[in-house]
Amino acid sequence: MHKPKRNVVAELKKLGLSDDLVFAAYSAFGRKAVGEIIRNPYSLVAKYEEDIDWKALDRFAAKQGFENTGIERLAGGVLYAMRRAAASGHVYYPRIPLLTDSARILGIEDLILIQNGLESLRENGLVIQEQPLDLQEGRGDWIYLMNLHSAESGIAHYMALLAHSLSRTHRRKTQEINFEEIEQSLGIHLAEAQREAIRLSMDDKILVITGGPGTGKTTILKATVTLWAKIGKRIKLAAPTGRAAKRLSESTGREASTIHRLLEYNPEQRTFNRNGYRPLKVDLMVVDEASMIDTTLMAALLEALPPGAHLLLVGDVDQLPSVGPGFVLRDIIRSGLVSVIALSEIFRQRPGSLISDNAARINRGESPVLDSGGVEEGQDFFFIRKPDLESTLETVVEMVTRRIPEQFGFTPMDDIQVLAPMIKGHVGIENLNIVLQRELNPDKNGVEQFGYRICPGDKVMQIRNDYDKDVFNGDIGVVTHVKSDPVSVEVDFGDKRTAYDHRDLSDLTLAYAITIHKSQGSEYPAVVIPLVTKHFPLLQRNVLYTAVSRGRNLVVLVGTARAMGIAIANNEIRARYTGLTQRLIQVWEKRRRGN
Repeated sequence: MHKPKRNVVAELKKLGLSDDLVFAAYSAFGRKAVGEIIRNPYSLVAKYEEDIDWKALDRFAAKQGFENTGIERLAGGVLYAMRRAAASGHVYYPRIPLLTDSARILGIEDLILIQNGLESLRENGLVIQEQPLDLQEGRGDWIYLMNLHSAESGIAHYMALLAHSLSRTHRRKTQEINFEEIEQSLGIHLAEAQREAIRLSMDDKILVITGGPGTGKTTILKATVTLWAKIGKRIKLAAPTGRAAKRLSESTGREASTIHRLLEYNPEQRTFNRNGYRPLKVDLMVVDEASMIDTTLMAALLEALPPGAHLLLVGDVDQLPSVGPGFVLRDIIRSGLVSVIALSEIFRQRPGSLISDNAARINRGESPVLDSGGVEEGQDFFFIRKPDLESTLETVVEMVTRRIPEQFGFTPMDDIQVLAPMIKGHVGIENLNIVLQRELNPDKNGVEQFGYRICPGDKVMQIRNDYDKDVFNGDIGVVTHVKSDPVSVEVDFGDKRTAYDHRDLSDLTLAYAITIHKSQGSEYPAVVIPLVTKHFPLLQRNVLYTAVSRGRNLVVLVGTARAMGIAIANNEIRARYTGLTQRLIQVWEKRRRGN
């Protein structure tokens, strides 16, 4: 640690800040942190965009003499409410719910005072307020964080620019595509819907392909890339996560990268080196797992595309939305402005196989088929009924450690992944990881980390993008080396070995069990999914559908029929405040009138 930083951290601690707030303050302000925090503790909410301990910050500010109804506190509370809304997936927050939420956070009933805080944020350029683009919403003006307003507006602008710019393919629509040659070279057969998707990739500047597992998205990708390569065009392949990019590369036989790496993300400046001033050199941009892309990442990608390029977005709109703000793929489809191929016919299904068909049934709100002849006949989807939490936990562990390895030959560490809806509880991922670690890796020679130990042989997951290490949120590996003094952990991620010390060890967590949200963009040979009514808050159709879709060769559900029924019946997708659909329509209309 350099001396200036050590001194700043020591002074911040002397002020009485918690370790988390010290880290946030130094990350936000650097060597100026002490002065900025003394001047206005609530400025940390504006400068530090990650999650923050509001209550601890508020207590600190009160000790420093900041008044309960002072404008600094009012503005800080409203901004914290905006940050929380963004963390929940909202791109904007209607004014009335925002004021109500802010009042609850601040413990102040007078909404006029809260409005003063909002006005201060607006005057200082931290938020933007505009009239609703959807006049039926009826909850007041739309309030955006500046970066999210810029990103949502950017998506609309750059999509319209892309859609209305001349193509570089120089192909006349009357030219026939030699599908037979493509089929012969790849050893595949293309259905008519797949042929239409490939034609549209050439004819339309923007194309969306959506469909569930087994509906032929990968086949379309292979054939499209083959066709574009044959005519000598520049192709880029990308996905939101490292695992999804690796799958895309394996399925197409071409190099694929994360979107961040493609855009040359600069972690120090938190900007992309590829942008409108330095665009990508590409004729066809293919993006897989597009349902995972949030508003800011999509805006950055679109800005970096040259206007003459074609964009192919591939994903499953019925899966869980992005972790970050927005519902981008859904909103693009809902706008009705770009071509969409919605695949429903299932191609990837072996005799006795139920996974793809049951995923589709769940997505339609129907109960899955649970019998196609048993293991001997190739059955790959099972539901094991257990009446309570304890027996569910025991069965999940038995499945992972004994029954699946013995009956199907899958190994617990490499092939089997437990996916649970929730973190807490008897069959939440925290407890599942502790129990599975005890069964699969009894080695006790590890280091303590947030209530559990990381030991040699453990299955672990990276939970934050680290561009310096070249490891990304959701990457799973195995611990190969642990040293306790000083703390040192080495993880084998398959294509690389990565070292961690005490400062970044919090980026790792046990991964014998992971949340369904964290599994997005990944595929596993076998998945085991506990389903219990204790998981009620997350028993939703798209959650179960996403989990089932992660299994390539085997899916095992364990729990109660009631829990499964609740999940299948609950199709109330949590609403997100986004204006992208209306903004796209508005920008398209302006271009139409302008032409």
